[in-house]
Amino acid sequence: MVQMFGERKAVSAVLSVLLFVVIIFVVGIFLYTVVMSNLEAIMESTSVEPFSLFIGNVAFNRTCMTVHVINSCARDAVVEVVYVNDEPFEVYCFGGEVIVPGEDSGSLYVLGSYTSGCLYEIKIVFSSGYSLYSMARY
Repeated sequence: MVQMFGERKAVSAVLSVLLFVVIIFVVGIFLYTVVMSNLEAIMESTSVEPFSLFIGNVAFNRTCMTVHVINSCARDAVVEVVYVNDEPFEVYCFGGEVIVPGEDSGSLYVLGSYTSGCLYEIKIVFSSGYSLYSMARY
């Protein structure tokens, strides 16, 4: 058999694995540095404070459902529409636009016809796209 490299021997398997580990380590440090240096810019561009909205109480009479909403984040929450049993209803709030103030609470008045003893599914959709769901019995 003809020897191509004469007396030269192949690199040890241990050295090749060690070289591979060092390369992976250097690439990892590089990626970590790039991500961490850009992380602050990424966080500022996507800074969205999560909503912390809760339905506190639901009260009924024959023609109006009053939904008490608690907003524990700093931003105001603007109500777009309220669904009762998957049907959209008009919402009223004293003071014009239907807003639940930041770090406060507000009452929404949903006008309709309600029957005693019935269970109602309530879905409140906010302008941010966030939705609250609740079930209430009259």
